[in-house]
Amino acid sequence: MGCRSLVLIVAGLLVTRTVGAEEAVVVETPPPSAVIVVPAPPSPPTVVFVPPQIDTEDLERRGRQKKRIGGILIGTGSAAMVLGIVATAIGGALDSPERSYTPLWAIGAVTLGAGAAVVMTGIGYYLVGGVQMQQARRIPGYLSLASLPSGALASWHLTF
Repeated sequence: MGCRSLVLIVAGLLVTRTVGAEEAVVVETPPPSAVIVVPAPPSPPTVVFVPPQIDTEDLERRGRQKKRIGGILIGTGSAAMVLGIVATAIGGALDSPERSYTPLWAIGAVTLGAGAAVVMTGIGYYLVGGVQMQQARRIPGYLSLASLPSGALASWHLTF
């Protein structure tokens, strides 16, 4: 039967136990090169939420500009739709039994469709501009969080 050795470092002492024929426990101090120094874990990094700086005048200016563009598009598209309806009606009245449609009817239908697309685009611009102006007038509060070595810090900023 062979002998096996088990070496452990327990509380800074080197413990050697030989398992086999003789059950002997030898306790001795470890040599200086065998001591392992474990550094302390680093402190957690500080995490701070900084809210973005929002320029309310610029946001309101952009919102007003989009509302203005939306209004112009809605007006132009509505006028094109009216012209398309009139041209389609006149083209339909000028239909003859030999033709199923006149060129004026086709131009009116295309103008009506293009005017509807322009009105839809204008409504989108107008709504986005209104939302931006509303945001500029009422910037909501924000919450800041910071992780500190001694604890945590939270602050809440409100704008009325």
